[in-house]
Amino acid sequence: MKIILIGFLILTNLAFAQVKSEFLLHKANDAFNSKDFATALSFYDQSIKEDKTNMEAVFGRGRTKVELKDYEGAIKDFGTVLKSNPNHIGALINRGNLYSVLKDFQNALKDFNKAEELDHSHSSVFYNRGRTYFMMKKYDLAIADYTRAIELNPTDKNAFHKRAECYNYAGMIDSAQKDLERILEIDGTDTDAKINLAFCYISKKQFQDANTLYEQLFQADSSEPYVLSNFGYVKHMLGNSEEGLKLINKSLEIMPKNSYAYKYLAEIYLKLNDIKKACEAINTGLKLGFTNDYGSELENMKKSNCK
Repeated sequence: MKIILIGFLILTNLAFAQVKSEFLLHKANDAFNSKDFATALSFYDQSIKEDKTNMEAVFGRGRTKVELKDYEGAIKDFGTVLKSNPNHIGALINRGNLYSVLKDFQNALKDFNKAEELDHSHSSVFYNRGRTYFMMKKYDLAIADYTRAIELNPTDKNAFHKRAECYNYAGMIDSAQKDLERILEIDGTDTDAKINLAFCYISKKQFQDANTLYEQLFQADSSEPYVLSNFGYVKHMLGNSEEGLKLINKSLEIMPKNSYAYKYLAEIYLKLNDIKKACEAINTGLKLGFTNDYGSELENMKKSNCK
């Protein structure tokens, strides 16, 4: 009888711990959804302390650690989940994203590829792997993944945005333009799509079309630095260099480290034959990392115009 009673007490305590763990898990999830991540982390820790086999709590804690920038801790939690269930797609995707952030692309792709093997219809697998390929500058592979994500979720604005960005880096401006126009069909208020579409117009030298869009954007927000700098360049290309300089300089007051704005300044000053100011703008843009972000255009301008 004593052995049976002891066994009963152990089972009762275990069941109680599991119930308490689930209660704490719900509180943790509520805190997470309210973006109170410090409180969420505390409740997840308590839930796991009550029941170490509660993998939902471990997964939730991993997601919370991501929000708190504890990437190594999050990777460890997602790894624990995957030891318990190697087919947990959420853990694979989340860990893959963290590996990408840490530039461990090989392990990121392993996780995404495993997730794809498990479920070919999970659009977020392709979206997130596409982002990894983009970071690796493998734009063709990124475009293929974003295309698959869009096929699975045709109204996913984020996938259209990212594919348009890939098209832009790959020099496929017409394709980028189509994606941005599609975003505006889905959501006509998407400011980022309008800004990027106007930039496509600049790339194609359709300055009047760009001007029309920037007029709208400027009226909506006259302090958006990228709108100001690009709008200023368009004004210059339409023959109003003085107004262009004002807008670009205003953008740099708001965002002083925008190296691309200095490229615009350099072009305008060269057009005005003010070589000194043009070279000052070129040198500032180079110091701010223009080459790493956008290529050798400023370096070539410096070689041609500055001693």
